[in-house]
Amino acid sequence: MARSPFIENWLDHQKVDWQYIAEMPIESIDKEKSLANQSRLGEKLDKNYVDRLIQAKIDQMLIPALIGHYEGSKIVLNDGNHRLDAAVAVGDKAIDVYLIKGDDSRGQERITRAANLPGSKGMPHEHVIEHAKWYVRDRGWAIKAAAAYWGLKEYVLKAALDVDAARLRMGELGVSEKKHSAAMMMRIADIPSNPVATEMEKLVSEARLTVEEASPHISKVRQARSDLDGIKMVKEWRKGYADRIGAIPPVGTKKPLRSLTPERKFMRGLRQVVWASEDLSDYIPGSDAMALIDAAIARLVRMRR
Repeated sequence: MARSPFIENWLDHQKVDWQYIAEMPIESIDKEKSLANQSRLGEKLDKNYVDRLIQAKIDQMLIPALIGHYEGSKIVLNDGNHRLDAAVAVGDKAIDVYLIKGDDSRGQERITRAANLPGSKGMPHEHVIEHAKWYVRDRGWAIKAAAAYWGLKEYVLKAALDVDAARLRMGELGVSEKKHSAAMMMRIADIPSNPVATEMEKLVSEARLTVEEASPHISKVRQARSDLDGIKMVKEWRKGYADRIGAIPPVGTKKPLRSLTPERKFMRGLRQVVWASEDLSDYIPGSDAMALIDAAIARLVRMRR
């Protein structure tokens, strides 16, 4: 078992006080009350899930700590019945626990319900993906195993890891990850040579190429025999986009503000009348609301003269 920075952040987000205990005797946990406490519908324990956790422990994979609280002299789990069952099955005598302190019954119920939402471990989807990525990168889990544990499709987790790798590569090239879409970053990251990838990224940026437009070029440049050949190929393609590159203002160039034509002014005034008639009467006394509406209409009449 192990600490998890994501669970700790989640507990902080739930606004509860907690303490991490590395070696909590399993006999101090009330298993029956813990099973009765969870809000999961249907069977209290999923045998297949427990079997996967047992195999994970046998393979010495790190599994996150339990979450629980004291009721009298015993600990009742808010989350972790499957992990506890797996630990007992392999003969563990102690286990690590995130202990929620205090007697906030509402907070306890909130944690329990959130932690037992089906397929999400009670966390927002993006947090679940971060957990799963951490299992692959830092704990050495296979993508398939981590995806199954966190209730994700394998391709979803793989794509998230691929995007992270592409972002890292963009950083190596000195390119902001905000400059391109995830799909474009992954395509550029496919180019093994840094000098060629840098040259290709410049072409993509300056010509504003779409993924569909850039992909054939990237596929060809990946097969270049040398960095020099790859750079020559990109420079040759650049000639074909010369008009397009010159027609696009540099990044950061301010676009001229559109002037308000009489028609646009009239429509703006009309929207003000609609807003006033629909909303103001709920917050402003009737006579005052009508005065504002009349004033807006008068402005409209003056515009149309």
